[in-house]
Amino acid sequence: MQGITTVGFGLFGLFYLVFVLAIVGFVIWFMVQLIQTQRAKVRVLEEISMKLDRPKSTRDNF
Repeated sequence: MQGITTVGFGLFGLFYLVFVLAIVGFVIWFMVQLIQTQRAKVRVLEEISMKLDRPKSTRDNF
């Protein structure tokens, strides 16, 4: 009977370890995705800013 209990706790420990590693992996993946999204937004805003800072052509002046 003691052998079955030991195996059960061993499997529980293994499942717990996999669960914790999955959570850590998900958090890291989420942070990487968040950083990539923010970098893309910054690039778009920089492009918009450059277009707004460009001198206007003379044909736009009426």
